[in-house]
Amino acid sequence: MLGSQREDVLAVTATQMGVIDGAALLRESAPALVHRAGVAIAAIVARYQTNGPIVAFAGNGNNGGDAFASLAELEGARVAYHDPAHDGSATRVGARERACASGVELRPYPADAAYLKTAGVLLDGLCGVNVRLPLDATTAERVSALNSAGVPIVALDIATGTDPTTGALNQPHVRATATVAIGRPKLGSMLDPGRGATRDLWCAPIGMRDEDLKQAETDAFVVTSDEFASLLPARGEMADKRSSGAPLVIVGSAEFPGAAILCALGAARSGAGYVTVAVPHGDVDTVRAHLIEQVVIPFDDTNAPEAIKTITGAAKHCNAVAIGPGLALTEAVGTIVRDVVTHLELPMVADASALHHLVGHLPSVPDGRVILTPHEGEFALVSGRGAIGVGERRAAARVRRRVRHHDAAEGPDDTRCRSHERAPQSERHVGAGHGRNGRRAVGYHRDAARARS
Repeated sequence: MLGSQREDVLAVTATQMGVIDGAALLRESAPALVHRAGVAIAAIVARYQTNGPIVAFAGNGNNGGDAFASLAELEGARVAYHDPAHDGSATRVGARERACASGVELRPYPADAAYLKTAGVLLDGLCGVNVRLPLDATTAERVSALNSAGVPIVALDIATGTDPTTGALNQPHVRATATVAIGRPKLGSMLDPGRGATRDLWCAPIGMRDEDLKQAETDAFVVTSDEFASLLPARGEMADKRSSGAPLVIVGSAEFPGAAILCALGAARSGAGYVTVAVPHGDVDTVRAHLIEQVVIPFDDTNAPEAIKTITGAAKHCNAVAIGPGLALTEAVGTIVRDVVTHLELPMVADASALHHLVGHLPSVPDGRVILTPHEGEFALVSGRGAIGVGERRAAARVRRRVRHHDAAEGPDDTRCRSHERAPQSERHVGAGHGRNGRRAVGYHRDAARARS
């Protein structure tokens, strides 16, 4: 929980979603929830549909019911592929009957590959939160058919083949254009590699409540972009360049000058008013040729004591530090990195080469001041655990996910996600990374992590 004016919204595991779903069913009927999901899905599908019919792949479970329910709310040419021999629950049957009454054409599997290529959008309603990997051969064949069509795919609840808890992927798996999470966003949609299969992530709350998980362990949350922006310091009328952020960026080498340039430009782009770039002597000319605003300070990366003295002096005029990208992997640079991380009392992000130099030295990293940002391979290196499987990462890291928010169709306000322009109850956009302008940054601190977007 960051700030008293914000309420966290959960990103849930499959087990946690089961608890929330069960509690909702004690308050409302299953048909009412499915109808509400169908309305929300239909509003999102309209955003992605191109010219052509809407074609849904309906699974035999509740996810298939959501597919039928959404088709019933849409207009124009609509086709649902299904297994005629499997009716499923009474709720699913009811949704199918409403779809047929609205003009939806039912077709048995297998789908016509040529027809799929004419679709304006495909709906993946094959498997939901209760999916078990690996997929059976029949489902895998249907997934491949969806992917081969080459048209936008909107996945319902979870892209089929994505583990809703860990983000692990089946081969094959649906490569969605967008995903509409039902009830709550699934944690697996936000973790690599699952987020790549999820793309644009929307949430249809449909009346489900976070408080139904009050007795369960919850360590992953989502916030809107407005909420995240409210956490950033506002620039006052009398602000100057240093009060707007004065980071010291310790980066680069003769081999990797581009890392220094990109890091410095990124710091300025984020709003910092006075960026100081500390680079090795051999990198200075190249970096200065590309930077026109940032202050460039050279240091001798072969002489650790002198370099530490130079960097410490430069840091007196700064209020934050970024260290690592492009630095050499020499013993002298390792000494510099460890001294800076351990003794420089400023908020700090250590990335890339800095992580290499911190292997075996994590106990000396100050708690609460330094954020480590490893990718999966670096996390394995720094933690000393070797290769970490997708399913193990969540146990090694507490994840907090900040996501973007877009307004959607009209509907009652959802006050759980406070923002200046609230999303309606029927739909909320959750940035999943690879979709459109969603961004993702992950900060690991020893065993703990917060993923921020």
